[in-house]
Amino acid sequence: MIKMVVTDLDGTLLRKDKSITRYTIDIINRVRELGIKVIFATARGESSQNW
Repeated sequence: MIKMVVTDLDGTLLRKDKSITRYTIDIINRVRELGIKVIFATARGESSQNW
């Protein structure tokens, strides 16, 4: 049984413009509705963020 999905952000989940497709959002929501945790991971530290 799958209990958790972990995905990278840049170059995996996010487009080049940092957006997420409607399809991806729908899939994430469907997975969460099944009780599966969705975790977002990145190798970048807070100091490297361009907020």
